[in-house]
Amino acid sequence: DWAPGTDDGGSASGWTDDGAVVRLISNTDSVGIGTSAPSEKLDVAGNIHASGTIVSGNSIVIDGVNDRITASTGTLDFDNENLVTTGKATIGPGNTNTGTNAFVAGVNNTADNTSATVSGGRNNKARGIYSVVAGGGGAFAIDSNSASGARSTIGGGRSNTASAIESTVGGGRLNIASGLTSTVGGGRSNTASGSQSTIGGGVNNSAIGVQSVVAGGKNNVASSLYAVVPGGSDNTASAGNAFAAGSNASANHSSTFVWSDGAVFASTGNQQFLINARGGVGIGNNNPQAPLDIKPKPGSSDLLRFTMDRVWAFRQQGTGANTSLRIQSLTAGSGKHFIILPGGGVGIGTTAPTAKLYVLGDICATGSIGACSDARYKRDVATLSEGLANILRIRGVKYRWKQAEYPDQEFDGNTHIGFIAQELEETYPEIVRTDKNGFKSIDYGRLTPVLVEAIKEQQEQINELKSIVDKLVSATQTSAALSKK
Repeated sequence: DWAPGTDDGGSASGWTDDGAVVRLISNTDSVGIGTSAPSEKLDVAGNIHASGTIVSGNSIVIDGVNDRITASTGTLDFDNENLVTTGKATIGPGNTNTGTNAFVAGVNNTADNTSATVSGGRNNKARGIYSVVAGGGGAFAIDSNSASGARSTIGGGRSNTASAIESTVGGGRLNIASGLTSTVGGGRSNTASGSQSTIGGGVNNSAIGVQSVVAGGKNNVASSLYAVVPGGSDNTASAGNAFAAGSNASANHSSTFVWSDGAVFASTGNQQFLINARGGVGIGNNNPQAPLDIKPKPGSSDLLRFTMDRVWAFRQQGTGANTSLRIQSLTAGSGKHFIILPGGGVGIGTTAPTAKLYVLGDICATGSIGACSDARYKRDVATLSEGLANILRIRGVKYRWKQAEYPDQEFDGNTHIGFIAQELEETYPEIVRTDKNGFKSIDYGRLTPVLVEAIKEQQEQINELKSIVDKLVSATQTSAALSKK
């Protein structure tokens, strides 16, 4: 019961009780419950329990971490806009809350399943058990976000749908997560319909395969198990573990990687790695001048390696203007194999060729090896003379190589026949070549015209002798015939 009393200002008219209403007479007074210094018209230090209705023409503010307002069977009504009842809460005009332990805030939102939540926005619906719509939506029903799958979530945006169990749409517009635990991060008009599929964003993308991924871009499709499109436009990964990137790339076969620069480009078989880059592919080089342009990594001379029974490498040798390309085996015990010098020289079995083609070892050809000899290339043509006399001055020898003194030449231990270059040079310097290191070599093929002319000279001598012999024989026969007479 209330009894008239005095306020703390000493007035005898602080409280009045007319039998139906207890009220403060002065509008400057406040009421404190559990506090001697109320800061508001009604200041309660503790909880408020109401079995009926609390009506406010404006709002109720709850100040304090542990303070709360509880309505066990009735309502909290703020201008008929806000509702709190046992196990559920509705805050905002036009909201509908029929789910156990559900929560609705915002405007014209609906939570109609157990523990469903709409925390803001407008015209949103959380209809799955434990489903959540954080906000978004819009003024029209078409803008509604709908989380209808159990434990589904929509972060915001508008016109988004999360219809499968544990599906998620982060935001954006017109996105659909309809696969089990599928996710659409944002963007517009994207659909993640495969179980555990993911779309990061972009426009009009589809993740259809189980655990397929489209990271973004436009008009991309990942339609098979573990298929991936990282972005770009108009790409399709339609086989298991396929990867399509760039623009207009189609990875239609299992475990293929396809990248295209915009031209239609598709796989033709399983386990392919395909790149269509009309501007070239650069490795260590951001300005490729060829379909594949490779620059060695810092501190390495290797351009390419092939690991088979042996390890083979394409290597850069030298620096600057003296850079050459070397191909060799890196397996222990392997020798030097092949080199191309910047000036065009080629070495086989050596890294320092002193001729356009320098071979350490034998050469076997099943075809012909020819030297240019067309008359149109030649001038100052003259027939060789004294061929036989010169041949008679040449010494043929047999010999063995000095292997110990010249190990880099990889000489064999066999006995060979030939000439000594220095001796031959005295007679035919045209046939002997001296390299930049002073070592000499013989073009044995160029001895052929010398031998031809020598044989011709010798044949002339033979013909002359034959003519003399024929005359002698004829004379002898004539003399014998005369003697018989």
